[in-house]
Amino acid sequence: MDSRLKKQIIIAIVFFAFVGLSGFGTFRYLVPPTPTPTPDPTANLTPLAVRSSYLLPIEGTDYDFVAEIENKNPNYGATRFAYAISFMNTDGVEVDKKIGSSFILPSQIKYIVESPLRFSQQIASVRMTISEVEWRQPDSFLFDTIQIALVGDPAFERRDIPGVFGLVAGSLRNNSEVTLNDIDIAVILEDSSGKPIGVAKTSLNTFLAQTTRGFETRWYSPLPSEPARVRVGIYTNLFELANIMRTRRNGI
Repeated sequence: MDSRLKKQIIIAIVFFAFVGLSGFGTFRYLVPPTPTPTPDPTANLTPLAVRSSYLLPIEGTDYDFVAEIENKNPNYGATRFAYAISFMNTDGVEVDKKIGSSFILPSQIKYIVESPLRFSQQIASVRMTISEVEWRQPDSFLFDTIQIALVGDPAFERRDIPGVFGLVAGSLRNNSEVTLNDIDIAVILEDSSGKPIGVAKTSLNTFLAQTTRGFETRWYSPLPSEPARVRVGIYTNLFELANIMRTRRNGI
């Protein structure tokens, strides 16, 4: 093969390589590759669980309801989750349903209290389901620094007041440097076996930084037994910035 032919072959190879690469580049520009989707960090989270639920007879066809919701995830909470409570009669037929929503923080066990509940017939069983969980990581600074503490050990007190069977009075301390707009409080009365026998809920608004506030819940009907223990659940939504007010001492 003479040198002229070799030169032509080399030129042809270079030409076709250039054309091929140019065409491939144009194709990749006009039809870019499908990007690899970013893995959903919430895909492997442990679902919220209903640890327990109780329907408490009050009088006639009036009831109270309490459930414990557990979030086992240490880094994620739910800005919102929906729940449905189905109420069945003695034949197992659903006669009513309560729909609601709430929030839960990382590694939190939260009481959900529905009271009062009034029906047209006796309720024999209840079932609670959770759906529409909106996962989110809270602001680590807020999560670590906002602290609402129960002061002392509140006890159930019988009261000789017309229409009032008894009450629980207690105090909360806002040890934070921020004012909180809304604090939800659930009070659970338990018998000696740890079973709920009475529930109530209340709330505090505009809980100033570094202050102590009192709360009170009342029961208007006799309880089935004497309470052996009082549990208090304290909840504030750290996902909602509207719930957190600035103070003069910080710039949150």
